[in-house]
Amino acid sequence: PLTHSPTHPLTHSPTDPDRRPSIPQYINGILASKMTDGCTVMSSSNNYISVGNAGTTYSASNAINRGFVADLQLWKIARTQNQIRESIWSHPDGKNPDLVGYYPNNNLNDESVSGNNLANGGSASRNMKFNRQNEMYRTKSFDLYGTISAMSVTSGVCNTQSITFTQSTTRLNDAMMIGFAPDGECSNQARLFRATLTSSATQNVNFAGGALGTYKLCYSQDAGVTWVQQTPQYTLAEDMTTSVVTVPTQIATTTHQVNIASKMGGADHEITCDQKFVCTYSNGLSGTVDAVKVGTNLYRCTKSITTKGTAYSVAVQINGQHVSGSPVNNFVVNPGPTLASQTAIDAVWDDNLVAGATRVFNIVAKDQFGNVRTSNTDTVVLTVHHKTDGSVTDLVVNPVGNHATLPGTYTASFTRTVTGAYDITVTMNGNAVPGSPSTLTVTPAVLNAAKCTVSGETTADTAGTGNLIDLISRDQYENLRTAGSDTFKAHFTPLTTGSAFETTSTHLSGQTYRFSTTINVAQSYTLKITDNGGVNHVTGSPFTLVVSPGPTTAGQSSLTGGNSVIAGVDIDYTIQARDANNNLQNGHSDTFVITTAHNTAAGVNAPYTLTNNAGQGSYRLRVTPTVAGPYTIAVTFGGNPISGSSITLTCSPAATTVSKTVVYSGELLHNRAGRNGVVFVQARDNFENNRTVTGDTVTLQLVHRTIGSTTVNANVVGDGSAPGRYIATYNATVAGAYDATLQIGGVSVPDSPYFVSITHNVAIPGNSFHDGYVPLTQEAGTTTAALGHIQPIDRYGNNVTAQTFDCSLHVPGTTTKYLTKANFVNFPRSTISESFWSRTSAASGVLGISFSGGATGANRFVAANAKRINVCIQNTCQQKSTDSNFDDNKWHFITIQWRNNDGQMQVYDGHTLIFSPTLAQGQQIGASGDLVLGQEQDCKGGCFVAGEALNGFIDDVSLWSKFRTLNEIKSAMFTPLTLTDTDLVAFYSFDECSGTTIQDHVGSNHLTSVGGNNLVASCAFDFIQQPTSWAHRPNFPFPQTKWTISMWAYKQGGQTPISYGTANNANEMIFFYNNNQWTIFIRGQGVPTGIAMPANTWQFLTVTWNSVGGVLKLFTDGTERYSGTGIQSGQSFEQGGTVVLGQEQDSLGGDFTPNQGWLGRVAQVSMWNTDLPISDIKSIMHKQLSGDEPNLMFYFPLDECAGNMAYDASPNRFDFGYEQPKWGAGPTISASGAQRYSVTSDNTMATTPSTAISKAPLGASTVSAMRTTIARTYTLSLLDKGNNDAAVPNSPYVITTNPTSVNAGESTVSGAGL
Repeated sequence: PLTHSPTHPLTHSPTDPDRRPSIPQYINGILASKMTDGCTVMSSSNNYISVGNAGTTYSASNAINRGFVADLQLWKIARTQNQIRESIWSHPDGKNPDLVGYYPNNNLNDESVSGNNLANGGSASRNMKFNRQNEMYRTKSFDLYGTISAMSVTSGVCNTQSITFTQSTTRLNDAMMIGFAPDGECSNQARLFRATLTSSATQNVNFAGGALGTYKLCYSQDAGVTWVQQTPQYTLAEDMTTSVVTVPTQIATTTHQVNIASKMGGADHEITCDQKFVCTYSNGLSGTVDAVKVGTNLYRCTKSITTKGTAYSVAVQINGQHVSGSPVNNFVVNPGPTLASQTAIDAVWDDNLVAGATRVFNIVAKDQFGNVRTSNTDTVVLTVHHKTDGSVTDLVVNPVGNHATLPGTYTASFTRTVTGAYDITVTMNGNAVPGSPSTLTVTPAVLNAAKCTVSGETTADTAGTGNLIDLISRDQYENLRTAGSDTFKAHFTPLTTGSAFETTSTHLSGQTYRFSTTINVAQSYTLKITDNGGVNHVTGSPFTLVVSPGPTTAGQSSLTGGNSVIAGVDIDYTIQARDANNNLQNGHSDTFVITTAHNTAAGVNAPYTLTNNAGQGSYRLRVTPTVAGPYTIAVTFGGNPISGSSITLTCSPAATTVSKTVVYSGELLHNRAGRNGVVFVQARDNFENNRTVTGDTVTLQLVHRTIGSTTVNANVVGDGSAPGRYIATYNATVAGAYDATLQIGGVSVPDSPYFVSITHNVAIPGNSFHDGYVPLTQEAGTTTAALGHIQPIDRYGNNVTAQTFDCSLHVPGTTTKYLTKANFVNFPRSTISESFWSRTSAASGVLGISFSGGATGANRFVAANAKRINVCIQNTCQQKSTDSNFDDNKWHFITIQWRNNDGQMQVYDGHTLIFSPTLAQGQQIGASGDLVLGQEQDCKGGCFVAGEALNGFIDDVSLWSKFRTLNEIKSAMFTPLTLTDTDLVAFYSFDECSGTTIQDHVGSNHLTSVGGNNLVASCAFDFIQQPTSWAHRPNFPFPQTKWTISMWAYKQGGQTPISYGTANNANEMIFFYNNNQWTIFIRGQGVPTGIAMPANTWQFLTVTWNSVGGVLKLFTDGTERYSGTGIQSGQSFEQGGTVVLGQEQDSLGGDFTPNQGWLGRVAQVSMWNTDLPISDIKSIMHKQLSGDEPNLMFYFPLDECAGNMAYDASPNRFDFGYEQPKWGAGPTISASGAQRYSVTSDNTMATTPSTAISKAPLGASTVSAMRTTIARTYTLSLLDKGNNDAAVPNSPYVITTNPTSVNAGESTVSGAGL
């Protein structure tokens, strides 16, 4: 779009393509066009640049430029419009990294750093020109067509020249360079102007502003390369010397004025030519200044004169000539207005200042150029402000000026007594002077002891902890002295004991000093704190310092007191609390930890109280032990024992308290006639401590309840193995109920008198009698009445009313073993009482019977839960809220009874009522149902749950239809029941000891055993549940030359049921089962027998040995299985060793090897000091011994069933201790004596002897009726099978059977004659 412009013949026109894509074109900085198509990236950097021509070679057709090209610039960036505008009149920097080509056109060289020089490709004249003159910048390139034909200048005075140009018409508007210059000075530096050429035009040019002088016209047609000077000259001249100069008095300023009124010939006249007024300064000033027109006919020289003065000069000239009044001498420049920023302080005014001292300084007022003011009219304010202490009042001072002596100067002074940093502000006319505000530090004045203060332990201290007193050093104004150069002394004078001492302070930091000393003796001191001279006291001195004991330490504190006391009696100990320096405490604030633990009774601690004594730091520890034995009295402080701690205090039992005495023995409840009953009486004091000395008067007397004349007095002796325990031994031979009165010092012990049941002993063969009538004659064919009973009698004349063994029912806690009676007849409905013996260790499970009538009547009558008994009547239940403790694995005689009229329920443990709720009042128990022992029925006759099964033993179950009295309950515990009592519904003694039918001794409600024979005669040592347990008797007098050992044994595994060892021979005697045979060790010699023992079954095992001949025999179940001779013949067993059941000894009483123990059970263990014959072995196999059999060393019926002792039933009392005890069920023994008697006669008796005798309910045997049909004499013998078939007394009987009356049918006729 570029077109020829008559007003802008040279046009600035950049083109800047970029990749937007667009090619914008600007004209004189204004966007003229933008092409947006065909813009791509150049394919190569190796291309041609051509100026004035299209293509790489010149041709006329390609010469597209007919004009001027100047200032060609090539950039590698697209510049912004602002950048383009700025480059129009500026010369680019050739070193710009974005400029890749720059050609000013005065030559062909590239003036950028790229070096892309051009080559001249044509004949055009390329001349380049830069002109910078009179703010004109032009660069022109001429390719001129035509010539200047004429040029003339119209004469004039310094204003307009007319120049005429003759130009051909073929190239109009081409420019040429024209200007004026002094003669010979035509060049590019001449005063130039530009003319627009037209054909034969006259151009008027303004030549104003030139200096006076002579000039010639110059022109150039080749862009300033060649200049032509015209001949005519022109002169500029004006006379302005009559102009008048004036210099008014002024203040120092940067615009000091010299005024010039322009005149020519005395008349006002403006300068028209190129001339000017020039001011030249002197006398302290220098330099020239051109005057500037400031108004009509008014010019002014302005110069910076900032220093005041009174003798300055200035000359004003024009064209080298002074104007009127020039020079002006001694003109005055006064100080300007006071400027605070130039004001000065003539002394050090902000240096440190000692408190109480006065600071004086001058403030010199100056103008902005630092000229001191010559008057004192300024307002000066001095403010002193404490920077950190707001309580310090600011000091405001108005310094006073003295114009007469010190013009412009003000004197300030101030005094500060408070130390610290201050802001000092000096303002001049409201503005701060230089250096203001400044910080001034006021330092302390000299030390003043009376103003010094102390803190810390001046009145109170703790011994041994280090006395620390901090002193604050101050001056008289109480300012803190921080230099650290002061010295102080502290003087301690003890008021009680010891010598005075002194210490000197040490500097800590700043104003703080410290006295540090350690005072170990607790007392009062006079403390004087002074300065170093020892005269001037600090504030508060002298002090009274009380040094208290330090913290209590265990090492210095002490415990003192005795080491023995009687139970229940106070014993006092003294605890003294002292610090590390042995100072006794003066208070009672310490916490001592007291331990009064019993040394052997776990968890027992003696009660104590800890009180303050009257003395300082002393405590009274009062200990009142009640449990006898050794205690450790220990006192600790801070976890450490104090001195003297751990006193062993021995507490002895107090005097015997009868009410606390413990009596224990099963034989104080029941015993057998003729058997020694042993009662242990443990005397105790009021705190239930076992007495450790004897000396009490202990008596035990048994009085027969029905035969009052029968009295048994026990023999009471002290138990040598347990001091304070007494052994009362009695022997009652008459069976029956006794009242046993046990007294100490004439006072009955608790529960005395005891009810003791003495039962018969075992029947003695040949000691039976027949109480019936046996007819001496009878008619043939008649049947006699029953011939009476054969009553066995023990050796003391007591009728034997029980079988050989007293068996009980054992249920192992499973649902497969129990006793049942379907459709029980006449079960009590409105009143019921049940009694039974029970032993269990299980907390849950049924107790006694359960009676169920169907799904809805499952719990018509049942009791369960040994831990806390729960009783149900018709599905209504009540449970005891506290423990009933029937689960202690001991025998309990339990009675449960209920009546419907008032719902009263009672549960007794023995003769103690433990539970009495109201239950099911007005209801009746269902009329029919099943009775089960050992299981709880959840439906009639079944629906058993394992957790509800009995896991233990039950015996002597009786069921009543009456609500019994306490005496009736007591009587039933050990006295045989009266089976004809109409209120007794059923009674089960379980003394069958075998079979699956359990007899109801009252009626027909017999029980059937389910799951096998569940009856056991005794308990057993159970080495299966606890393989590491053992029973033992040390110091045993083992028979030396002959002996018998019998036991019931049950083997699951293991090797040794019994062993006897001595210190010299651990294998003195062993029953050893190994390699599937019994090996018997006799004095260390093992004798294999080849006899095996079946597993998991009870077997009666007997071994005999006799030194004579060394005869060793082994019997199993009464049958001799092995016999050997010559085994340790003539040897004697060593006595004093240990008998062990369940383990094999590798040393005396110990060193057990686990796999050599007995994994099984043993029961009914007995030892004899003779070798029993086989007949005796068979006899003892199926009966319970009386204990007084000849040659019996020990006998363990094991009816304890609980605890860690097994009691010997023989008079020898070789009781065994049971370690880690576990008890199990003993063997189920078939009592062969259940049918004890038989009848024999001659072989013509019509009756069958085997059916002639029947068992009576409680031991006696009934002799049946007898019928004979053959008339003759018979012999009837009643034989005692337990006595080798010896005849019962009065037997045999001789019976004569006579013919009966004549019977024709039976009569016969004989005779040859018939």
